[in-house]
Amino acid sequence: VDEGELDVARFESLVTAAREQLSAGNARAAAQGLREALELWRGPALREFRAEPFAELAAGRLEDQRLAAVEDRLQAELDSGGDAARVVPELEELVAAEPLRERPRELLMLALYRAGRQADALDLYRRTRDLFVNELGIEPGPGLRELEQAVLRQDTALRAPPRRPRPAARDPGA
Repeated sequence: VDEGELDVARFESLVTAAREQLSAGNARAAAQGLREALELWRGPALREFRAEPFAELAAGRLEDQRLAAVEDRLQAELDSGGDAARVVPELEELVAAEPLRERPRELLMLALYRAGRQADALDLYRRTRDLFVNELGIEPGPGLRELEQAVLRQDTALRAPPRRPRPAARDPGA
């Protein structure tokens, strides 16, 4: 197999580039790059090799990379100043599928808050805390706790960033 021939290599390259865009503040470009990377996925990783001893660990690692890319894409969509309510259903599905991952819960709380659903954001935190304390014996991590406090304060830093206008299309006749 030549370098770059595998979907996983292309996926990792696209994700790395998109994360660089996100770090540089180019949320819209990051979201697009992450969507492109995630389009390479066609079902569970290494599905045809699940009976092989190497596959379970490798598939788990690849699935974790996919989930992190989904989380990054949703973060980029929230950071791009778009309609937060639009990502709420996808985040709710992700939280239901991965109930112990904290980042999807953080993103959902933020999306709910930005969608004008402050009470729902706080209810999600309460349910998260109940789950973590009762099932795992731990408190939510610092990110979730800080977000809860910011929601309670109605911290202006939680507001959606202003949408940047799209660049005007160039006149081909000019």
